[in-house]
Amino acid sequence: MSFQDAIAAVQNEYDRIFDERVSLLLQLDVAEDTIDDLRNQLPPEPRVRLGVNQGGLAELEPALGVTLRALRAFSDGPEVFDALTKGRKVYLSVRSPSEVPAIVANYSDADLTLIVHHEPENDTTPAAYQAEQREAASLIPPNMGFAPVLMAATYNKGQPSRWIPPDVAYTELGVDGYLRGYPWTTAGFDYTFKGALAEAAAGALPLAICEVGVLSAIDAVVVPELEQATEIERLHRIIQTYPDIVTVCWFEEQVTKDAVRDYRIAQRAAPLARFRGIACDPLVVP
Repeated sequence: MSFQDAIAAVQNEYDRIFDERVSLLLQLDVAEDTIDDLRNQLPPEPRVRLGVNQGGLAELEPALGVTLRALRAFSDGPEVFDALTKGRKVYLSVRSPSEVPAIVANYSDADLTLIVHHEPENDTTPAAYQAEQREAASLIPPNMGFAPVLMAATYNKGQPSRWIPPDVAYTELGVDGYLRGYPWTTAGFDYTFKGALAEAAAGALPLAICEVGVLSAIDAVVVPELEQATEIERLHRIIQTYPDIVTVCWFEEQVTKDAVRDYRIAQRAAPLARFRGIACDPLVVP
């Protein structure tokens, strides 16, 4: 083979490889376009995790017929581990910073948000609570969530700054709110969460409604189902309207304190149907 023939052969091989490369790049472009088209067909990512408190999980989830994606827990144990394994967001409450190291040792999960001393308003002072929060913050790793949970009334009175230390790096704000009387003497859920929503809207942090409930009975007095259902629909409108809300956990239990208060809705058709409506909202997981 002459020198010229050798150069021609090399040039031909180069041209062949170049053509194959161009062909592969064109195929890659087509594949990327196809992937983009499929992504555009997917529904938007839901932004709100709907959940239930630890004691009500076994009752409410089967009644709804959907998988709830958040759990409000007051004790560590198999339910917490199982919830995290299944991809649920867990809000776990402990009473004091002394309990934090054991939780940190058991979990290193971004889906776990730790709450130290929820609703402190009835049993401590703002200064003592702030000291607890600073101590807890020093023990919590950066990949674990941390939230203060105050009563809805504290936000409505414009008092969250009394309790929440400004130098603690929280990941969320938390609020607990209930409708405790019948007939309702306020504007329902709209009134209950107005302060917490304003705090979130001010650009502080996303808002987790860690406990929410509407009475189905006080002692022997049953609240009409339609009244319950109406308030649950109001809660739904709040979820739809405020993008700062990231989690809503229903309280599905009966409690006895100054009176027998029944917050369960699983066996009551109208409020359960309205709550299922929240679960079926595209904004809500699932």
